[in-house]
Amino acid sequence: MDAAHNATNHSNNPLWIYSTKQYSSAPCREFLLAAQQQYRLDINILLFIGWLASNNKGFQLPPLRASGVFDWQLRVVFPIRELRKRVKKLNVVDFYQHMKNLELEAEYQEQVKLYQLTNQMAKQNWAFSKFIQEGCGEYFKDLRQTMDKHWLQTLTEHLQPR
Repeated sequence: MDAAHNATNHSNNPLWIYSTKQYSSAPCREFLLAAQQQYRLDINILLFIGWLASNNKGFQLPPLRASGVFDWQLRVVFPIRELRKRVKKLNVVDFYQHMKNLELEAEYQEQVKLYQLTNQMAKQNWAFSKFIQEGCGEYFKDLRQTMDKHWLQTLTEHLQPR
């Protein structure tokens, strides 16, 4: 079965494949984690913007808002992440690893939801950097945050497909 029809399988989800490849780079991972901490950004949405850009599609907020992704983050991913952080302090290695795996699965399920939005995102004839600029501009505007130009340039470099 091809990837477009079976995105619920980890190895067949093009967004997940892109994301794990980009995230496997230590500088990219560190940058994205810092963005999550500093700006309270969702790494999956940033990776989705990058993956869309690599497929000549522009990120649009209305389909994302209607998809339940934000609710999934708030009700599932964030609580698991917070619990994982508390478990880490207990020094119970096996249990902590289970929590990391659970958080990773929750992140994957979020990416399945994001991938399902692909057909609702507009095809454009832009440069990769313009896709990132426009997508992040919309995302930051929704969060009522300002985007630093240097930060955006660095993000664009990290999201460029490897």
